[in-house]
Amino acid sequence: MMKKTITAVAVFALSASIAVAAPHEGKGRRHGRGGHRAFGPAIEQKLNFTDAQKAQAKELRARFRAENEPLHTQIQQTAADLKAARASNDSARADELEGSLKSLREQMRARRTQQREQFLSLLTAEQRTQLDAMKTERQARRQRQ
Repeated sequence: MMKKTITAVAVFALSASIAVAAPHEGKGRRHGRGGHRAFGPAIEQKLNFTDAQKAQAKELRARFRAENEPLHTQIQQTAADLKAARASNDSARADELEGSLKSLREQMRARRTQQREQFLSLLTAEQRTQLDAMKTERQARRQRQ
């Protein structure tokens, strides 16, 4: 009887650990690839994009992804190097990498601002007004929470 109980507990513990260690399949609240997109299909639908606008937006997203990939990879590598430098207590290297990482992130922020402006240039005046109203509504919802 004791052997069966121990076996049952071991099987349960193993099952639970496998379930916890399994990769997350859903999108959750992450905003990485496949997650939140500022100008994705949802916004195109809400603003009633024309087929031409949809094609232009798709082209812009593909171009931005290709242009930003090297910088994104560099940011990831620098962040990993920074983590390693901190783990090895190399404060001089960590300080250098922090400055570098900050600069890279500012470059990415500037690129995204430029890209946002390019997306906004696709919109008609009416769509721009709709987008501004949606933004105001979203900000109001956030303040209520």
